[in-house]
Amino acid sequence: MPSNEKTNPLGTVTRLFLSSKESKEKRRGENAEAVIWLAVSDGGMNRAYLTAGFAEAFSDHRLNVTLLELCSGLPNIGYYFALEPVQYLLSVVEKEHVVAGRWSERLGYLSARSTNVMIGYRNRMLPLNYPHMLFLSFTFPSSVPGHHSLFDVRRVTQAYTGLENEGAGIPDAVVAVGEGNDERTVEFIENVREIFPDTLLLQIATVEESGLESNEKGTIDAEGWAIPRSVCYGSSRRVPPGDLLFSELAGNILQLLSFRRKKSMKGSDVKGA
Repeated sequence: MPSNEKTNPLGTVTRLFLSSKESKEKRRGENAEAVIWLAVSDGGMNRAYLTAGFAEAFSDHRLNVTLLELCSGLPNIGYYFALEPVQYLLSVVEKEHVVAGRWSERLGYLSARSTNVMIGYRNRMLPLNYPHMLFLSFTFPSSVPGHHSLFDVRRVTQAYTGLENEGAGIPDAVVAVGEGNDERTVEFIENVREIFPDTLLLQIATVEESGLESNEKGTIDAEGWAIPRSVCYGSSRRVPPGDLLFSELAGNILQLLSFRRKKSMKGSDVKGA
């Protein structure tokens, strides 16, 4: 059932997200306190715009964010992080080209066409301070040429966590953005549920109405919200979108992850008693 709770104030949400009695060694990734995937339908939505907006919003919540974008076309995040055209256009014609940089002290980014190129660049990414989020975006469905399978995407996040254990690289949350309950979105969420049963599944469904609302449709059985379809088309402004909608969504995602983490900790304490 979708959550109708309002986002907590910024400081409260961040403290909830970080509250944990686990040692760093027990976290899913030694270099990341959370791994989140943003999966965007290829149905005319501007993945780069959404990716830049969420990454900026997460960093505004006092988190250090490493943004990874698997991208085979335009626009890519380099456009919204104000790179010169020659810098972000090369990735279209040169398969090995990487778009990388630092947007702010809290936000570093990398865009590449292939998982192998992205993994190979791992040691060149500047480390970010704790608390650190690994945020990766890609397009679904994987059956379309140039798109990536869930297993390939996991290889990337596993490489960037720096761990080899059983759970390394598995996302804490997957946020799927699609046209309501269309077949591609339903199939994608079902695939994630089958492969990563412990991952928090969230859906952002596009609708004609304005504003941020809870997604009450329920046929996909994923927590989520409905947002205006126009948001997904992007903007010509060459900066990450800074409107309140992205901040609200980022805050809600962190809140849901926090509650799930605390609930899991309580369950572990009961078993160990």
